[in-house]
Amino acid sequence: HRDLHSFPTRRSSDLIRIPVGLGPRLALGIWMGAPTSISDTPSAVSPRRRLGRRKIILLWGIAAIVLLGCILGIMGALNWPFTRQRLIDALQESSVRGVTIGRFRQTWFPPGCVAEDVKFLHRQHKEKPPLITIQKLVVEGSYLGLIGSPKRLKQVKVVGLHVTVPPRNPDGSSPVMPLTNVKSARPIVIGRVEADGAILDFINNSGEKNFGLAIDHLTLDDVGNGKRMAYKAELANTDPPGEIQSTGHFGPWNSDDPGRTIVEGAYRYEQANLGFYKDISGVLNAAGQFSGELDHMHVTGRADVPDFHVIHSARAVRLTSNFDATVSGTEGNVALNHVESQIDHTLVVASGSIEAQAGQKGKTVALDVAVRNGRVEDLVALFVASKQAPMTGLVSLKAKIGLPPGPSPFLEKLTIDGDFGITGGAFSDQSIETPLRKLTKSGEKGNEGEVLPTALANLKGHVSAKSGIAALKNVSFSIPDGNAQVNGTYRLEDEMVDLHGTLRTTGKLYVTSQGIRAVLLRALTPFLKHESRITVVPFKITGKYPDANVSLDLFAKK
Repeated sequence: HRDLHSFPTRRSSDLIRIPVGLGPRLALGIWMGAPTSISDTPSAVSPRRRLGRRKIILLWGIAAIVLLGCILGIMGALNWPFTRQRLIDALQESSVRGVTIGRFRQTWFPPGCVAEDVKFLHRQHKEKPPLITIQKLVVEGSYLGLIGSPKRLKQVKVVGLHVTVPPRNPDGSSPVMPLTNVKSARPIVIGRVEADGAILDFINNSGEKNFGLAIDHLTLDDVGNGKRMAYKAELANTDPPGEIQSTGHFGPWNSDDPGRTIVEGAYRYEQANLGFYKDISGVLNAAGQFSGELDHMHVTGRADVPDFHVIHSARAVRLTSNFDATVSGTEGNVALNHVESQIDHTLVVASGSIEAQAGQKGKTVALDVAVRNGRVEDLVALFVASKQAPMTGLVSLKAKIGLPPGPSPFLEKLTIDGDFGITGGAFSDQSIETPLRKLTKSGEKGNEGEVLPTALANLKGHVSAKSGIAALKNVSFSIPDGNAQVNGTYRLEDEMVDLHGTLRTTGKLYVTSQGIRAVLLRALTPFLKHESRITVVPFKITGKYPDANVSLDLFAKK
């Protein structure tokens, strides 16, 4: 066969016959600019024909792009979602309330829009401040994401979000919050939501702010697909001030009752300044895990305050706690199921609550505490201004402790009511211990001038504190050759002591004194009450600790 290109002209009489199977291949080769010899020899392709083939491919590529652009243009013209009205409609549908937008502009690469000054209004009282305001809302999509169902957005950025969270409805149900009515909204999936500078204010039934959260940065992944979302949050807590970092999963969102939305994750609470409360100070660091419903989260963790200090006390102590609690994420109330706190050498076990009370602004702390074989000096050191605790020994106690909210000083707000017992106790102040010791030791002949350490045995009683005053009732203790019973008060703030009691002893009162005082006491001894061989001596401890005085209380009321 000859090469077809060797023919100067192509007349019908000159054409050769081509086998049927070879015709389509040859025709396709000619159309694409390929070699036109029957042998398909590549070396026969000229540079001009190669250039022509490339031009054809390029033209077809441009045509495909133009065609795709026309298709997307038609789709956009018919159903372009990134207009002001489309965005308002979508937000109103998901929030079941009116929405207004200040400034607005569309973006094309990537497809999306930017809305500023967005407000979600009250449904009934539109004159009230909006429940949610957004300084800037940036929506970024993709052209492929606009095809199919559900529609997909690549990312939504929220800047300057402020949310006011109302309390539960009178019937106990949760209010419909903006962006939570997912059942009525058109299906849409967002790859990532990022929020910077968000503020959440939780309102109580009185319309006052319960507490607030400042979220520096929040990231949510895979939002709106009816499944749980992964999140990462950095919060600046305000009460007390500190940084919170948390990661975990959230959802799926329960639009019927948002409080029943499932959450789980871990957190770190760092550099929390307890000095915010004015009456106490220290830096708290805590870490733990949580899981459960948003309204009923189970929280466990450990907290450490290496320099915990109560106002007016002489020294700071290390306070560490392991806790198990139940937290309401919508109301901020905390049920303390079990808390173990270590104060120096003493373990304090507690349970109780931190929650809002009707008619009060803020939250009230209510605790049931118990100590078994702790050190009394560890506990007393929290409240006394002296560097040395007035008493040492092993202490066991059960008490109820309350701390209501309000601006009053800590020691005035603090309430305590409980019973205690101390073994192996001793007075640290010799000015209190020595007179009692002399009274009892005077019953032993030849020991009038001897000074020996005195141990307090079976010290027990009831204590109640209110308005900064601790009242001691039915306090009794034993010392060698004597038993005492005391009632009175101790002012927590200025450490003024006013205790009155009786001492039953086998000693003779006048033996403990010399000179004219001994003569007077010898004359008064017959008037003291005697029970068999026991002398009942009324005494009092008064003054400012640690300079309080022990003296006879001869004119005490019977």
